[in-house]
Amino acid sequence: MEEGELVGECDRCGADLYAEFDEEAPYLCHEDPVHGAPTIRTPLQAGSPLNAVEQWLLQQALRDGDHQAVRLLGLAFGEAPCSACGCMFPVRSCAGG
Repeated sequence: MEEGELVGECDRCGADLYAEFDEEAPYLCHEDPVHGAPTIRTPLQAGSPLNAVEQWLLQQALRDGDHQAVRLLGLAFGEAPCSACGCMFPVRSCAGG
């Protein structure tokens, strides 16, 4: 996974959400960042693997000493409040759950 974004949809309000893996301040927003800086951002909170596949991915990154991949996986396993409605949004749902 490279730095960039994942796109998902809030289960509660239906807003399109963009998980941005910015180096300094990763965030979630409901305004497409391609069209300019979002006015409302909520910080991504790193999480832990929930299943064997996620654990395997994390172990591979750790074994390879790839600290950037470990950081990005933690964010992909994490969550943030929806910037539109405040409901907690699991970033992993951007990848299809």
